[in-house]
Amino acid sequence: MQSRGSKPARAFRSAILCLIAAAAVVPLPGAVTDAGAQEETQRPWSLRGILYPDRERIQRPGRQRAEPPPGAMPAQPRSPQAARPQPSAAKPARKAVPKPASRAPQAATAKAALPPEPEPVEKAADAKVVLVVGDFIGSAAAEGLDGLFAQEAKVRIVDRTNGASGLVRDDYFDWPGRIAALIETEKPAAVVVAIGANDRQPMRIGSVREPVRSQAWAREYAARAASFASEVVGGRTPMIWLGTPSFKSNRMNADMLAFNEIYRSVAADAGLEFVEVWDGFAGEDGKFVATGPDVSGRPVRLRSEDGINLTAAGKQKLAFYTEKELRRLLGLTSPQTGVAVGQPDAASGLPPPGQVPAVERTPPISLNDPALDGGEVLLGATVGMPRAAVITAPPVPGRVDDYAVAGPPATAPLEKGAERTSALGERPAETDKH
Repeated sequence: MQSRGSKPARAFRSAILCLIAAAAVVPLPGAVTDAGAQEETQRPWSLRGILYPDRERIQRPGRQRAEPPPGAMPAQPRSPQAARPQPSAAKPARKAVPKPASRAPQAATAKAALPPEPEPVEKAADAKVVLVVGDFIGSAAAEGLDGLFAQEAKVRIVDRTNGASGLVRDDYFDWPGRIAALIETEKPAAVVVAIGANDRQPMRIGSVREPVRSQAWAREYAARAASFASEVVGGRTPMIWLGTPSFKSNRMNADMLAFNEIYRSVAADAGLEFVEVWDGFAGEDGKFVATGPDVSGRPVRLRSEDGINLTAAGKQKLAFYTEKELRRLLGLTSPQTGVAVGQPDAASGLPPPGQVPAVERTPPISLNDPALDGGEVLLGATVGMPRAAVITAPPVPGRVDDYAVAGPPATAPLEKGAERTSALGERPAETDKH
């Protein structure tokens, strides 16, 4: 059963379909018949275009509208508003507002305003040579020392380090066997050594490979360090043994602390100077820090990303720890005070070393020894009466030192007619007589 009104609805739909079919073959109203223009204006049909053909002339956004050929449409007159003459006078130009300068030129200007770094001076012919040996930490120390003494013509830094060397792989580089030849060649006034960062590896002792820090390993490692130190001492050259800094790896730090103890012990036995640098590259807890204060106290980056190598500021700080002791060994003056390092300032009035009077030390006195209880001299004066006589003299009756127990003092009888008074000399109050 069909619903009410379904027949008219079908008729309406049929009429719409007929109109659509007609629109597919009949050109749109106002469309040109030229094939090229028609191809340009062709677009999909729409029910809106069929019901409202006049609006089909409106151009849709994003679509190109076909223009009629010349002469097809009469030229429309301009509106009075469009034909209004334009003023001939040109508008006054706007004042150019100066734009704020960018920060980049300001930064460049500020950088250019900084004083340039001084150029290194030419070293004197009789400059004192500082020979730096060791591994890559020694190379960093050499670079820092070279910059530190760049303005001093009397000091020349000679870098003879080998970055991959150590005391374990003597088959690769034998420091105890080569240091004497280096000293003979360079004739240094002082030697600086920093070594050990590459020695965290097994050591071959005879036919056995000993693991790191085993008893045999530590014993052989200390012997090689002592052999290296004896070669330097035999050449009568003062040496500074620079300790290794902290590293990013905790296991590596544990080994470096053990190595530093060996270096400190060997340097003390050989009469050499050991300089500890651990605190300069660690935090308050003693652990590795990549950023810390430089020699001026400013926070800078001291270590590279790998936590092993040092930055330029780190190398400068490593040299800073060595400078004071190195100047003392070379007999150089401090650049700040002009006074020889290790020598007293004349303005301070202090005597030079070796001329300080010896301090007289008095042995402690036992509190239970009567023989040392003052003696017979008091503040340089002799006591008139012997001390023993003063102590053993019998007490005088009635004196404060007479501790004898005695009865109440006897009172003398009053004379006839005399009145008794109190201790204050007042007359006692009379009592009523009854």
